[in-house]
Amino acid sequence: MSSTIQTTSTDCSPGTEFNLLRLAMDPSSTIIRRYGAVHIWRSLSSKRVRQVEKLETTPPLPRERREHFIISDGALELTKWIAMVIMTADHVNKYLFDESLPFLFEIGRIAMPLFVLVLAYNLARQSSNSNGAYLRTARRLSLCGTISSIPYMKLGVGGLLDDWYPLNIFFTLLVITTVTGLMEQSRTSKVRVPAALTALTAFFMGGGLVEFWWPAVGLGVGAWIYFRSGRLVGLLMALGSCGSLHWVNGNDWALAAFPILFILSRVDLQMPRLRWFFYAYYPAHLFVLLLIRIPMTKAGYVYWYT
Repeated sequence: MSSTIQTTSTDCSPGTEFNLLRLAMDPSSTIIRRYGAVHIWRSLSSKRVRQVEKLETTPPLPRERREHFIISDGALELTKWIAMVIMTADHVNKYLFDESLPFLFEIGRIAMPLFVLVLAYNLARQSSNSNGAYLRTARRLSLCGTISSIPYMKLGVGGLLDDWYPLNIFFTLLVITTVTGLMEQSRTSKVRVPAALTALTAFFMGGGLVEFWWPAVGLGVGAWIYFRSGRLVGLLMALGSCGSLHWVNGNDWALAAFPILFILSRVDLQMPRLRWFFYAYYPAHLFVLLLIRIPMTKAGYVYWYT
């Protein structure tokens, strides 16, 4: 114990300080210090090089969507409920009263744009491409669209085979999903040109087969571009396509979907998401309307005003 104390006191003695000073002035020790500095500099330089190489080899992160338009999930659910109620009222007017209630017909023009805007917003999410949202949504739309075709065509004036054209609204949403999915592939994959050409082909060919035709598809694609990247051209395309629905609907009520969605984006709501409900509701309510119309037709109440 005493030797330890003695050694400690010797380390701090004046002789020790003199020896350290002499060592610092020794040329050999200077070389050692210089070698150590060069070694440290080389170590830091190699570390920087490795960091630069890592940055160069690391793939860039996907571009985040700009916060130019944000709407909560609860507000999106409320938008779908509003569109569903409007659609139901419009279909009651169409299939049971042959569009004899003008107010319901005009309000009903808002339903499709609302559904399209909600779909475009969900597909424009940053994770849609990585989590397979495009393919998953396309499968659901194909299934429900096929099921809905039976009551949809049967409710038409011509019957089951004569009223297949245009395809119901699920196929309109399917074309939008297909086009936007191909556009996303053309942006992120190596085969950009084939994917872009396929998207263009799907737009023109698919848009000619579905309900509301190219204006509805253009509305969805333009809204997707705007929600995805914030580019003004997408918003102008969506507004122009929605405005061109005037030649389909005979009025401009479809444009009311934009202020409705904007107002709902200002409200933060908490609503449960019913994943399959809206998919199942469309064919279900068409079947119900078909069952209601059968006895009404036999009793002479359908098309009573003609």
